[in-house]
Amino acid sequence: MTGNICNYLFQLFTGRYLSTVDFGILNSLFSLFVITSVPGNAILLTTAKSISDLKALKNKSKIEKVVTQILFYTICLSCIFFALGFVFRGVILKFLSITDSYAYLIILVSMVLTLPLMVFMGILQGRQKFLKLGIFNAGQAIIKLLLVVIAIVLGLSFRSVMTSTAISIIIILVTIFHFSKKELNISKSFSVLTIDDEVLKMLKYVVPSFIAMLCFTIMTNIDMILVKHYFSGHEAGVYATSAMFGKIILYFPGAIVMAMFPMVSESNALKTDTKRLLGKCLLYTSLFCFFSALVLCINPELIVKTLFGVKYIQSAALIRFVGLVMIPLALLNININYLLAINKFSFIYGLIGGCILEIVLVVFFHNSMLQVLTILFLTGITVLIYTLTITFKKQINLSNKDIKRLV
Repeated sequence: MTGNICNYLFQLFTGRYLSTVDFGILNSLFSLFVITSVPGNAILLTTAKSISDLKALKNKSKIEKVVTQILFYTICLSCIFFALGFVFRGVILKFLSITDSYAYLIILVSMVLTLPLMVFMGILQGRQKFLKLGIFNAGQAIIKLLLVVIAIVLGLSFRSVMTSTAISIIIILVTIFHFSKKELNISKSFSVLTIDDEVLKMLKYVVPSFIAMLCFTIMTNIDMILVKHYFSGHEAGVYATSAMFGKIILYFPGAIVMAMFPMVSESNALKTDTKRLLGKCLLYTSLFCFFSALVLCINPELIVKTLFGVKYIQSAALIRFVGLVMIPLALLNININYLLAINKFSFIYGLIGGCILEIVLVVFFHNSMLQVLTILFLTGITVLIYTLTITFKKQINLSNKDIKRLV
């Protein structure tokens, strides 16, 4: 939660002191960063699931061996991604209408460093070391925020804001590696490079989890990239301001997801009930989202003036709706992680369809930024309903049988 608050303050501080154009560029690059970091999210989930399953079986030696191999292949993957991102940098910068290649390269470096960091985060999540996980997550956000504040106070350029992200990741990566190396004896088992059967099992899991995370990330970030492409720089900055408030609703329940995933995975491995835990997570997330959306609807003009200043006042009209738009997406995030934790992957077809539908609709219908938000809402609620029918398929079938008996 502390990390989410600091990330919010980071957006607030940069939005207030950067120009609307620079703030739009910043958020379009960060949206690109989030999308390209999907492999890292898939690695995190896969690592967390494997560790939680092995933890349930109390197989510590296997954990050490698996972690070493995951880390080795993740570093190799990072090098490949950096090479691809560097080669195609011209195409990407042209699409986003950005001329500053330095900012893009910093985001590329941040993405590459994030991949091995996600391995260590997945280890902590899988072992249910939530305090340490929270400290490292919060630590990165705090370091990034402090560096940005210092940069802006000293009057440094927009580039320094981007650099703060890479520096914060490097600091946390070095720190978490130091502690994990002691706990898991990584250096002792690093010579074992033959692929373990548990790693092969993980590779079968990483593909569907990657697709799921990629589709969800595109659904929640592609709007910012397309707005930057189709609208002016100022309009993109205004949209980024409203999107920031929406992301609060979307990502603040992230602590719930973080705790739920390994607990559901472990319960599933032990063949115990998982629906009760899901129900609680959906309930708490719904309460938080509806309350937050209500707050945003009451007086968005006052919120924008107080936090960002008059230059972003146009975003107030969008903020009234952005809270409602994010509610189904926040609940969808909970349900996706639940289905991945119990090894149900059939929902992915609906995610892919929703993702494609959203992109196509925005490409053909972008007369206004409100129209973009409407498309985001409709695709989000459609995919949410689809995934919930898969989650509660047994309960729905039983209810239908009961109705038929009564009839």
